[in-house]
Amino acid sequence: MVRRRRAAGGFTLIEILVSLGLATVGLLGMVALQTVAIRGNATSRNFTEAVGIAQAQIEALQVWPYATLAAVNQTTVGNIGPTTPALYAPGSKATSEDIYSRKITVTAGAGVTSLLVDVSWPDADNLITHHVKLYTTRSP
Repeated sequence: MVRRRRAAGGFTLIEILVSLGLATVGLLGMVALQTVAIRGNATSRNFTEAVGIAQAQIEALQVWPYATLAAVNQTTVGNIGPTTPALYAPGSKATSEDIYSRKITVTAGAGVTSLLVDVSWPDADNLITHHVKLYTTRSP
């Protein structure tokens, strides 16, 4: 009677290479996912900071005397950031993180004045300029 020999317990080189290939594909997918998540978080942070800057600007304009609002139209020269004081900071110094620019547009009408604050910034690749616009009205 011929006895069959038991196969050696282990993995062949082909099995190891296939498993390494599958693991590599999975890890590359996770790296790509992480990159997208990091960009998404940066975009969300930028939107949040821009809304904060625009909101501070609107709040600063709300306390200005109504008669002086017509002279407020302003576009900021240079970059601003979330720590830049609201409304007219001519001597403030921009840092490398201050990527935002703001534009204030005041439109005086009959008995009502419209205020528009536009905060913009470029994306990480400088391909798209994002905007956050807050609008309010004031009356005497």
